[in-house]
Parts: sequence; structure tokens; C-alpha cells
Amino acid sequence: MIKNINLKIACDPRGNISSGHKTEAGYPESLDYFNISKFPELIEAYGEKPTALVLFFPTNRITDFLDCNYQLWGKNNKLIRSCDGEKCLHRINEEVNGKKYAAGEETECICNQLPAEDKKRCRFSGWFKAFVALPRIGKIDNPMPYRFVTGSHHSMENVISELEKMLVLNNGVLIGVPFMLTVKMVSGIDNRKFPIWNLFPIGTLSTIRERGQRLELSPNDRIKIPESRQLQPKDTEDTSFFSSQYYLDNLLFEAKKAKTKDELKLIFENAKKLLNEKKLLEQHFDALRSELNRLITNKIS
Repeated sequence: MIKNINLKIACDPRGNISSGHKTEAGYPESLDYFNISKFPELIEAYGEKPTALVLFFPTNRITDFLDCNYQLWGKNNKLIRSCDGEKCLHRINEEVNGKKYAAGEETECICNQLPAEDKKRCRFSGWFKAFVALPRIGKIDNPMPYRFVTGSHHSMENVISELEKMLVLNNGVLIGVPFMLTVKMVSGIDNRKFPIWNLFPIGTLSTIRERGQRLELSPNDRIKIPESRQLQPKDTEDTSFFSSQYYLDNLLFEAKKAKTKDELKLIFENAKKLLNEKKLLEQHFDALRSELNRLITNKIS
């Protein structure tokens, strides 16, 4: 077996997930949500215009499932040139500024010699593969990962930086770690708007390490999602697993600080209110009730 060989991870063949699409006239247009139009199972789980998705990555080595380059594409989706920022690989015969290059020839990067608006300059292209979990149960349903593509250098930097950080903090393990990928439309210095992706781990390091190598979340997992990053359920009467887990974590935190039975009873009343408002799942309500009973019996006189 060749050492350090990269895994060839097959992904869902129906298409890519991005934050853009083509208009009826055929022009590219940026979106402030993830385009999942080719995946009806994701639309059912997240709605038609999700701004956040829950991801799991397939291996512990980033280069197995992620890549980015500068590329120049021509008509009929023909790749003309690819570049790593230092070297250009000319895929076909081409001529730039009067100089000819042969197919297969590798040269010093010629993109840096061209104006930013020059159509013969390579453009950034990045992709990665990841499983998408169902938000209301926290589990992976499709056994094949999805392919995410972006033309944003900043978005890919955000994703890679977070993955590298988690590798350091979690002893080189990415498998089984839940992440939330978000998209937000921002304005540049020229007031042109474009979508930026951000990746966040879901949970604390202690809960992530407890899950170890598992590829799904159980109701007993303690996952806290800050309110600013909570997933919004497709139906307001439907409770998101992760939103419910967030409320449970906060209630448990308050319960651990409680010093009297009255304080614990107040927490229980708050939990019943959240249950009635469909913000807390029954399974999380039952888990909280068991913990409150234990605290009343063992810790509070």
C-alpha cells in the first residue's frame, strides 16, 4: 500500500451545494442561502433557503475531502489552466499577451502579470465533501457526502482555518465532530455584495471528545448552540433537535447552580413552558426532569 495516499471519496452525483445559481438568462448570481435545489431530502429537512447546515466530515485528513486552486475555464466547461498561486499548469494550447504555451506545460504563475479584471486570469475555485445531518434528529441519513463548491477565497479560508484548529484541539480527530456551516451576504469596499461561509464546531471540547468516533448524535449528547447560530426550523411548530438541545443545556446549567428546591421547581416550570411552546422536545424534557429529581433527592435538603 502506498503511504499517505489520499482517499477517493465518492459524493452524491446529483450536483453541488453552493451559495449561487444561474439566472434564466444564464448569468451567475450570488445567493444569501445555500442552493440545495437538487436535493429534495435536504429541502424537506431544512427548507428551501437554509442559511445554516449541520455537517460531519468523512475523514481526519483535510486533503482527503477538500481542495482549492486558481483555475481558468473556457467554453463547454473546458479547463484551460490551473494554478496554485506559484506555478501555472496549462491544460491546453493557449496564447497570453502574445506568448504561446503548450498543453501540459508548467510555468511560473502568469496570472500575477495580468490585471485583476483580465478575463485570462485564473479565478479561485474551492470544494469540499461532507455529510449533512438532519437537524431535528441530529443524524446522517444519506450515506454519501455532498460536494460543496465556492468561488470565495475568504470562505474557503474560514473553513480550512476552523478544521485546522479543531484538529489541534481534538487530538487530530474530525470524524464524529458536528459542525455548522453558515452563509451570510456581506458588502465589499465597492458595495458589491457577495456570500461568505463560516464553519463552527457544535458543542464544547468535552462533549465533542465524549462522542469520539460516532457519526451520529444521541439525545444524551450535550450540544450547545449559541442563539445567534441556532438553526431555524422549517415549520415554526416543528422543534429543531439542536435548538431544543440548546435550551436543555441552559436549563441543566442553571440546575447545577441551584441551591434550593424552589429554584429547581422554577427551572422545571420554565421547562414545561418551553415544552408547551414546542421549543423543547419531550425527550429533552424527560431528561431534565430526571436530573432535577436526582438533584432534589441527593443534593438539595
